[in-house]
Amino acid sequence: MFWSRRDFLFSLISAGGLTACQSGNIQFANSLNSSNLGRVSSNKYLIIIELAGGNDGLNTVIPYTDAYYYQLRPQISLSRERIIKIDQWLGLNEALTGAAQLYKRGEVAIIQNLGYPSPSFSHFRSTALWHVGGDGTTAPKQGWIASAAQKYRPKAAAHGISFSDEMGYFHDKYGVFLSAKNVEQIKSLKIRKIPASRSKKVLVSDISKRLNTLNNSVAILKENLEGFQGKVEFSNGLLSKQLQQVVEVIQSGASVPIFAVKLSSFDTHESQIWRHRSLLKELDRAIMQTRRALVGSGHWDDTIILTTSEFGRTPIENKSRGTDHGSAAPHFLFGGGINGGIYGKNPRLNMLLSNRNIQYMIDYRAVYDLLIRKFFRVNSDFIKYKADILENICI
Repeated sequence: MFWSRRDFLFSLISAGGLTACQSGNIQFANSLNSSNLGRVSSNKYLIIIELAGGNDGLNTVIPYTDAYYYQLRPQISLSRERIIKIDQWLGLNEALTGAAQLYKRGEVAIIQNLGYPSPSFSHFRSTALWHVGGDGTTAPKQGWIASAAQKYRPKAAAHGISFSDEMGYFHDKYGVFLSAKNVEQIKSLKIRKIPASRSKKVLVSDISKRLNTLNNSVAILKENLEGFQGKVEFSNGLLSKQLQQVVEVIQSGASVPIFAVKLSSFDTHESQIWRHRSLLKELDRAIMQTRRALVGSGHWDDTIILTTSEFGRTPIENKSRGTDHGSAAPHFLFGGGINGGIYGKNPRLNMLLSNRNIQYMIDYRAVYDLLIRKFFRVNSDFIKYKADILENICI
């Protein structure tokens, strides 16, 4: 039987919609040899929440005792009455009530002034750099997640799953990575095999091996997910629903160490106060629901939630009561097994750069290095970015 190019491509596509680029469908990165797959559940979980658009750090973690904060932002600064104070210098946005509670419990680490050299203020470029661990001058060919996940759990059924409708952090030619709308889409996935008569050609043979790996991976994941009888209830927010899928995979016992989700619309060029507060409220609610579920199943102490964003915002407000693309910003780590607190120095609002931005003080890749070395406990490709000040975060 003649096997057309269309048949060949369709062999890589499930009835549920497997594709390399179409939004909303399951996607796969190239895979490892199928002999590396296993059924042993991972005991460490990293959940990356991408705050897409560029989160405004100064109205998230507010230096409420710094007079320059109010001078630079006469319209959009938050009054002391609208701030949840966490120490004598800093407070959280009023929307982060849950995060404030977790901070008191020692389950939140706030890392100040993260950034990178020669920053890009392009959403596309800076996002791509954060995904692979690059900066304004260089970008690795292999993403940091692919390397970390395979070292930590080489026999994982999947090294990572994105529920943000895109590959994002998982764009890499190594490892088994999936992107799906929800757990049900993974459970319904079926992949056609390449006929043996056509798999002898070199190119087809290579892809056939990869396809077999995907088949094995999906079979293991489906077995875990279909056998999971628990019920996880989350609210209807977009981020909450993504994290609900993450929790179901973790509680199912599937061997998947890393997950990625996304909350968009942080590009607050205008009318920032209410828009930003609404986004942070959704973030706060989703994290608290995730914590509640993982505490209940005994996974919280082995889980870290990391927030990322492609850049911060300008310390100076614009004429539309918003902010523009900036450089340094704070980021969060949540988890039951971390040493919470403030890490790094507060932003120097009286010493802005020539472009009127905040000077970054900690390379964001120091956080990647920390998670790889101290959380997953494998060799780090980012050891040169190690920041001693962060070393005590992971217990």
